[in-house]
Amino acid sequence: MRTPDRSECYNDPVTEPEEDFTVPQAALIVSVGGVVLGTIPFVLIWGFLHGWGQGQWGPVAAWLSGLLTVFAVVVALYQTLLARQEAEATRANAAEEMRLVEERHTRQLAQAEASMDASRTFHIEQLAVTQHNREVDAVKSIAKNITKANAQTSIYTFDYLDELAENNGELADSGLVRLTNFLTQFEYYRTVATVAMADIRDKEIAREALRSLSAAVAAATAVRAAVEAGTDPKNFLGIEKTAEKARNTNNEFQMFALRKLSPNGPPLKETQGPRTAAVDES
Repeated sequence: MRTPDRSECYNDPVTEPEEDFTVPQAALIVSVGGVVLGTIPFVLIWGFLHGWGQGQWGPVAAWLSGLLTVFAVVVALYQTLLARQEAEATRANAAEEMRLVEERHTRQLAQAEASMDASRTFHIEQLAVTQHNREVDAVKSIAKNITKANAQTSIYTFDYLDELAENNGELADSGLVRLTNFLTQFEYYRTVATVAMADIRDKEIAREALRSLSAAVAAATAVRAAVEAGTDPKNFLGIEKTAEKARNTNNEFQMFALRKLSPNGPPLKETQGPRTAAVDES
């Protein structure tokens, strides 16, 4: 079924002109008038030529009066016909103009709505792109800072064990200071990673990021507990496995986020080994 357009809904249907007067009828009326007007001089000439008297001219006068009346009626009817045709033409022109105005208004309204839809779609797409970029940047920041935190844990662990080996199981007084520095640096990286998580909208990525950060915290906590337990190297049994788990968990997080956010883009992964050089906090 065809749906009527807006112009059809708002415009009244054009009324068909009545059949009171048609062009053939008007032509007939004009012809009759011509015959009437042509008859009058013919009768006058005929009467004068045949010497009509009072008895003949009286009825002729009545007939002439009737013919003139008919002619006047014919003229009036013809003028009425012309006026009606002009009114019909004016009405048709007005209706056509209204239709054109309504169509133009409908077209302009449709164009405005299309422009608004396009603008709304553009802004939605821009917001989506902005949010996507923020999530990518957040993932990079989280991965980078967890990598630095895990690196600090590995560096401190190996330095601590090296110092024990060099000093026959004894630590210098600066050992506790180095522990405090390690924990301070680790806490800094953990805080930056935690703040970056606020820009993650994907629940699965946020869950993996939290899992990676929790593994890093668990490794650092294990190192701290081993140091506080004493200088026996046995306290560090299993520490490397905990640190390796933290690194692997962070690698898994980065690969998962890469698949979710940038399936065709550059890798987000930070290279991470069991022991890396010290990382500048800046």
